[in-house]
Amino acid sequence: MGKSITLKNSRYTPVILHIAGIRGVTAGTGNRRSAGLRKDGFIFVYRTAALLLAAALLTAGCGGSGRADTEDSAEAYQWLDDYEPVSREPLTLTRWETDNLEDLERAGEIFEQHTGVEVRLQILTWDDYIKMLDRDFAEGEDPGLFRLHPYFAQKYIRQGSIRNLSDMPFEDLPELTALQTDTIMSIYRMGDDIYGIPLIGGVCSALWYNKSIFDDCHLQYPDAGWSWEDVADAAAIIQKSGKGYDGIRLSDTNGEEGYYNIIASYGGYVINDIATESGMAKQETLQAMDLTADMIREGMPSYEEMQTSAIYEDFIAGKTGMAILGSWRVPSLLDNAYALEHMDCTVLPFAETTGIRGAAINSSCWSMWSGTGRAEDYWNLLRTMTVYTIMEKGNTDEILPVSAREKKKYADGGFPFHLEAYSDLFQGSPAVDPVNRVQIPWSLDTDTWNRILIRSMRKAWKDPDHMRQYCTEAAAEINEALEQEGVQYSMAYIRRDSATAACCIIDTDARKIRYFADGGKIRFTGVYTGDFENGAAVSYGSSGIEEYIRFRDPGDPGILLVRDAFGRTWTFEKTDLREAFELIRSSS
Repeated sequence: MGKSITLKNSRYTPVILHIAGIRGVTAGTGNRRSAGLRKDGFIFVYRTAALLLAAALLTAGCGGSGRADTEDSAEAYQWLDDYEPVSREPLTLTRWETDNLEDLERAGEIFEQHTGVEVRLQILTWDDYIKMLDRDFAEGEDPGLFRLHPYFAQKYIRQGSIRNLSDMPFEDLPELTALQTDTIMSIYRMGDDIYGIPLIGGVCSALWYNKSIFDDCHLQYPDAGWSWEDVADAAAIIQKSGKGYDGIRLSDTNGEEGYYNIIASYGGYVINDIATESGMAKQETLQAMDLTADMIREGMPSYEEMQTSAIYEDFIAGKTGMAILGSWRVPSLLDNAYALEHMDCTVLPFAETTGIRGAAINSSCWSMWSGTGRAEDYWNLLRTMTVYTIMEKGNTDEILPVSAREKKKYADGGFPFHLEAYSDLFQGSPAVDPVNRVQIPWSLDTDTWNRILIRSMRKAWKDPDHMRQYCTEAAAEINEALEQEGVQYSMAYIRRDSATAACCIIDTDARKIRYFADGGKIRFTGVYTGDFENGAAVSYGSSGIEEYIRFRDPGDPGILLVRDAFGRTWTFEKTDLREAFELIRSSS
């Protein structure tokens, strides 16, 4: 059992973190700058105090070896002994997530042992994390090796705050290269330039349930054969059982643990994949939100009751029958005695009208500030983290953010929950397919329209009878926000010389082209090299399709000529982006 560490300072409010099986107060908020507290009001972890203390306690009371790496693994880090750091000043790892801290700590210890450079781990709340990045980038201060999230990645990349990592020695990290799938990396690439590096395959959600509550209400446990309609029925039975349970809790502020997956299963969307239009008023989305409204009315507590407690806390306290939980919750569930005895999970349900499951995929990446002078140091720290992951966990492509300690603990008997639900949804399985895997919605300025969406969903959670009205109003406001945001894709072209219209949406910043035809049913995303005055070669990735594109008259962007893979040449006329997409939809 982990030991309790309390590091008290009257100037700070304690924050509980989990490091290597130890629960300790190792962080706080305050309002001064010092060697340990760089930012006003931010939560952080002291490397030199709390983490070394944690390591010492592990050695003394938890069976630790007291060494950062064993003789068997030391050879894996021999390259670090030959590395000469750019600076001997401490390095900082900055993130908002609190999972896997022990693995980062161990990797930091290994890096320090071989290089003599101290590694500090800084943990912030989500809101303060964004404030810190905004302030650091504006003031020209290095935030360290930090996490980049889909919600704000494009904003920071396009404003020039994120370092292009394409010149880094990727040959040293083939395992990371394998993680750079189209689904994950579409947000973190601008043409051939790379601005983020994943360390795990990504995250998604699963349906969790309380077995004891289902037993008490004489219900069968959810499984892969359940639809969202089955979930709604079970939630209503639990809610109305008179036994004090809530049927289900869905988040109105975090779509990944709320309605994103339901919308995807019905074939709807929050915003389209070129960020020009909201889908909240589309029929498929409205059908999904009708089902959501049914669960709010019949299977959830009153809105006033929901404001007094958090979804996850109520679930692990045994008050709720079901919840949609992201894979980032797994470490804390594995560490919760009540959850281990009473809970389990299964894949997300399908929609009865489509027979398809929806899975909203999210993957954050490690990134660096464009003005950093220590890119090589951060890169080698990232390489150390990767080697540690491979040495201790055997791979980097898993989507469960479990620590090496937890993975080894359950190596023989398997995890106590059916955690394959996450990998089946993320990677695919005959038992659960078909799955509509969608990246969580994002744009150049996600925060603006997401605030609109949250405001509307709060109204809908309070008044589910008018769900459709709030969704429709949200769509109109989001469309205005997207228009104000500016056209991400700076040029749009429509093809009118065939029976079925097609369009090309060109983002000159990202050197990316998206091609749509047949009402948007045919779609490819490619990157181009060269320019349109002299000719640009376009590669559409895994599809194997290649094209050649140029302006008909150099210097005049009015007409675009596209020579396809079959040698045919098509003529595209420049048009307004919204008009282009409207024409495509109307042609289906």
